[in-house]
Amino acid sequence: MLVVDNEEADRQLLARWLEPLGFAVTLATHGEDALRVLRDGLRPDVVFMDLAMPGMDGWETLRHIRTMGLQPAPALAVVSANAFDKGLDNDIGLPPQDFLVKPVRRDELLHWLGQRLGLTWQAADVPAQAAAAPAPTWPPATQLAHGLDATALGTLRELARLGYYRGFVQQIDRLSELHADYAQPLQRLRALAREFRFESIEQILQEALDEAEHLGG
Repeated sequence: MLVVDNEEADRQLLARWLEPLGFAVTLATHGEDALRVLRDGLRPDVVFMDLAMPGMDGWETLRHIRTMGLQPAPALAVVSANAFDKGLDNDIGLPPQDFLVKPVRRDELLHWLGQRLGLTWQAADVPAQAAAAPAPTWPPATQLAHGLDATALGTLRELARLGYYRGFVQQIDRLSELHADYAQPLQRLRALAREFRFESIEQILQEALDEAEHLGG
C-alpha cells in the first residue's frame, strides 16, 4: 500500500488500520515523494491519494502514475476532505466508488479494499490466554454523564462512530481543558482512541448519554 498525504495524522491513521491486517504500508508526504518511491521500484497493489497537497496536487500525481505504466497496475483511491470531489468528472477515469471522503471510516475502507482486491476477510482466532485476560477498566459512564452535557457527549460519540482519530483526540483535549475535574476519564478515552478501540468508546459514550438523559429527566 502507498499512502500519499501531506497530513501526518491522516497518513498514520491508514497505516495503523492497515498494518495490523498484514499490509506493508509506505507513506509519502507529497506527490513528488510518491513518484520518487515508485521510480525507485515500489510496486504497490493500492495507492491512496490525497488531493489537496502543496506543490504537485493529487490529480497531477495520479496522471504521472498512469503514464508510468506500472505493472501490475495499482488500484487507485482518492482520499479527499471535500465530498464534492466525488461527483466531479475527472480525466483519470476514477469512478465515484473509488473516492473515500475524510474522515475515512474503517468499515468503508475495508469494504473498498475487499472489492478492489478481491479479498475475503477472515476473523482471527483469539488465543486462549487473551480470551482469559481480565476485561479492561473502562472510564465510568457516570463520571462522563455528570461532567459533560449531552451536546459534548454526542459530538464525541459521532467522532468515535466515524473513527476520526484526529478530530476525536482534539475534542478530548479541548474538553479536558474546559472540565479539568473530569480530565482523567477523558484522557482514558483518549488512550482507547490511540488503540483505535472506537466501538468500545462509542458504547461508553452511549451509556453516558443515556445516564445524562436520566439525570436530566
